[in-house]
Amino acid sequence: MKRTIEEIVTIYELEPSTNRDVFVEGVSDRELIVWYMSELGQSGRAVYPIDLVDVPSGLLQELGLPHGSNRSRVIALAIRVWQEISQEQCGLIFIVDRDLADFIDGQIPPRGIVMTDGASMDGYLLSDSSVDKYLSLVCRVAPLYVCGVRESIYRILAYTFALRIALQRLNMAVRIVSLSKLISIDGVAVSINEVELVRRTLLAGNQVARLNEVFDEIKDIRAIVDAKAGGDFANGHDAFLVLGECANSMARDSAYREERRVRMALMMALKRSDLDERELFKLVM
Repeated sequence: MKRTIEEIVTIYELEPSTNRDVFVEGVSDRELIVWYMSELGQSGRAVYPIDLVDVPSGLLQELGLPHGSNRSRVIALAIRVWQEISQEQCGLIFIVDRDLADFIDGQIPPRGIVMTDGASMDGYLLSDSSVDKYLSLVCRVAPLYVCGVRESIYRILAYTFALRIALQRLNMAVRIVSLSKLISIDGVAVSINEVELVRRTLLAGNQVARLNEVFDEIKDIRAIVDAKAGGDFANGHDAFLVLGECANSMARDSAYREERRVRMALMMALKRSDLDERELFKLVM
């Protein structure tokens, strides 16, 4: 049963400064933070996905937040709680994905809300060491080639991320087509047809006439979006799809076409040290 915002406020009004519970967008976000706390040997702090709270659509409309977004729901909950319990007294922590906030006006949440270091919580699973272990153990890539394969995957993810930014900057309500049929895997060579990705995406959205405009925007964005940043400039769903295709092609294991399997493998490969120096985990812990 979901809690109302009024019930949440009542619960935390009793001891606002000593309570350091955490609210996040989804269950997988919760799992990552709980795992990290267990690695540190910490207990006593609860982490809740926003689905456990009833955030009315009317409140989102009142605050001018997008509907159908868990990110919006977390922000709305924080604002509503802070209306009753001042930020200075409130010990609750609200975490949202950074998403495209560094590139699109109006996406930066109110002061006090914690954003992920990169675009999403999923990005923390894409550390060099966890991706390398996935490529070695799941995809059976020989050690000599692991780094090169990882860098190729990061380039695909960075380009796709830049395309997402370009579409939003140009106010184009177009969804990127699935990457699965555009990824080319030949041995340990992994690539994507970037031109065809953009063309098919715009074709599906009846916007192909703006092809050159989108390419120009992507070119400007790529000067900022560095593939070397790995998971920081990546959409989690894109990353899991590409890694799943690598497992299917390189190890003939189609089971990893399920996002859940890829996520689980990356979680198992993750090390606490991958997160120790990330700002979000410093703030939360």
